Amino acid sequence: MTANSILSLAPRAGALVTCGTDPASGHARYYRVSAYMRPAKHRATMNDEVAAAQAEAFGVIEYSDTDTLMQMEFCPRSEATHLALTGRRALVSTIASCKVIGRVPWTPEQLRTAEFKADSLGQARQVV
Repeated sequence: MTANSILSLAPRAGALVTCGTDPASGHARYYRVSAYMRPAKHRATMNDEVAAAQAEAFGVIEYSDTDTLMQMEFCPRSEATHLALTGRRALVSTIASCKVIGRVPWTPEQLRTAEFKADSLGQARQVV
């Protein structure tokens, strides 16, 4: 698979997606694409204190396709295998698990800002 075909799979920041269903209601869960991620190439080692601080800073992050937590890193859209999603809670999900249903009703400037933030996170390649 080429970088261009991967790029075509990752929806742009600001896209609205459904991903999974709410177990209580059975209704679809809706999210906004916030950033692009992939499994971390260089896994950071952290002690429990650092891990707890990171969990507190980022909040609860749910991984939709596995019960195993893995370290992820932000990456450019062209390298993404996963999406960082924003909704009632944060979610990291594989691109294939998400269905694009539209875009947030933002102004073009707000959408450009969201894309800039996603691109900036991708360039930083921060491991979380």
